[in-house]
Amino acid sequence: MRRFFFTLFALFLVGSALAQGLAPEEILERVKEAWQPESFHARVALEVQEGEDVRRWEFEVWSEGKKALIRVLFPEEEAGSGYLVLEDEVWYYSPDVGVSIRLPELALAEGAFGGAAALEDIFRGTLTEECEVSSRPRDGGWLLVLTPKPEAPVVWGRLELIVREDFALLEMRFFDQRGELLRTVRAKEFIEVDGKPFPTVVEIAEADGDRTVERIIAPEIGVAIPDGVFTLEFLEGR
Repeated sequence: MRRFFFTLFALFLVGSALAQGLAPEEILERVKEAWQPESFHARVALEVQEGEDVRRWEFEVWSEGKKALIRVLFPEEEAGSGYLVLEDEVWYYSPDVGVSIRLPELALAEGAFGGAAALEDIFRGTLTEECEVSSRPRDGGWLLVLTPKPEAPVVWGRLELIVREDFALLEMRFFDQRGELLRTVRAKEFIEVDGKPFPTVVEIAEADGDRTVERIIAPEIGVAIPDGVFTLEFLEGR
């Protein structure tokens, strides 16, 4: 009965949104509310295929606003290493080194695990605010086009979002400065959290054929995360 109520409520919101002709910025904000929850904790399993080689990773991830911490659980030789994101600060820690190293902000958008997935993909931080946004209706939903402002810390030239009428983000297409497709991200296996669609499987396909599958395991959304989690001490296991 409760699920039926939420379904009816979601359809009401969809009908209202399409009828009201929401501005592109408003649509993007609704999409971000579902794609990037206010707080998030889960295990994330990553399968990276490069040519004939397949590697598997597992992480524990905490995210809240513009803060995130990613700790590697597997493979065993990488366990205990991780990343801390504090707005425009990015830190990396490895037990072998014993100290945290600050990385450039562009590290968020670069593949850190030998495949297509970037750091920001792991904690759902891809939808930068430093973009111009346009939209047009598409099959009961929308196509959003994000163009980064000159100062935006991104490595792509254009991002296209295919959005379902309930504001679920179905697909992201990244293009370079010349308009060539770099990679495609597809979201699948949605669950409903507080009336919002949340994908638990994300597939990333690179233009060169490399593929990455990200699976969210036991997600906790909207949970209170202690401030001490987003610190260098916690990153370093102290």
